[in-house]
Amino acid sequence: MQNCISKVILAKLSYPTYFVGQVGDDANGKLITEALGNGGVRLEYLKSLGKGVPTGHAVVENPMRWV
Repeated sequence: MQNCISKVILAKLSYPTYFVGQVGDDANGKLITEALGNGGVRLEYLKSLGKGVPTGHAVVENPMRWV
């Protein structure tokens, strides 16, 4: 998600910003697509996968948080 946030920030600063990737045809994919589009990110290279395909996700934890 941080990658998406930085793309929206750059787009709001008027830098031509694109999201290159794919999302599933589910609620998460629709949420991501809508948030990026509303943030000014160009979506020409965003591919929506077929019905029943979920959007992949990863959880990244900062190991330094526990130090």
